[in-house]
Amino acid sequence: MKKIVLLFFASVALCMAYIDSDIDGVEDMYDKCPQTPFSDLVDYSGCSINSSAKEFHFDIIFGMGFSQTNYTMQESADTINTFMQSDFYMDKITLQAVISRYHSDTQDGSGWDDATLSLFYKLPTTETFSLNLLTALIFPTYKSPYGNEALDYRVGF
Repeated sequence: MKKIVLLFFASVALCMAYIDSDIDGVEDMYDKCPQTPFSDLVDYSGCSINSSAKEFHFDIIFGMGFSQTNYTMQESADTINTFMQSDFYMDKITLQAVISRYHSDTQDGSGWDDATLSLFYKLPTTETFSLNLLTALIFPTYKSPYGNEALDYRVGF
């Protein structure tokens, strides 16, 4: 029993001898740059050499629209359309997902519109001009009398 207690206290003492609070591999006593991000590569003094962290942000947008005209049949129809759009931005890449649902007082009632997944890449341009490369998948989530509810895709500028 004495050996187990002695082994326990010896291991605790060894663990306390090395403290690295920012987990960069450099002991706090020798760390010249404390609190470096976890993803950074550091030198022997604990300062960042190369940062692999990328800055990103995202948006979530909810919306609603109302129309009193059915434009495909040119007749009066009260239609409410709700949608959710989610955008993820990182460097020159944008990923966007959009889904929407409608409710109408016409024969078809209510249902889903197309769901779209888009990927944008911003090409290097001038400060006043922007050019994006786009690829998109359009997932049909509706029924159509025309038989066009197949998977669509689009590539372009």
